[in-house]
Amino acid sequence: MNEKELINSVKKRLEEESFRDMDLSFYNDRKIPYLFEIISYYGNELEETNIIKDETDLFVKIFQKINGKRVLSLKVQ
Repeated sequence: MNEKELINSVKKRLEEESFRDMDLSFYNDRKIPYLFEIISYYGNELEETNIIKDETDLFVKIFQKINGKRVLSLKVQ
């Protein structure tokens, strides 16, 4: 099993679990940079950067109801 398959498996298991009426959303299709290094600028623009990404990103968003509205209360990456 590679990393991407592992994260897909974890996401599926989390979605199948009960979290005591918590309003959770799980995403594994978003990519976040683990390293974003600015090497140089040209004027006000980025000229050269170094970005390292990984396949194993899993986002968990926790929502709560406030005054009848669904409000994002925590985002875990």
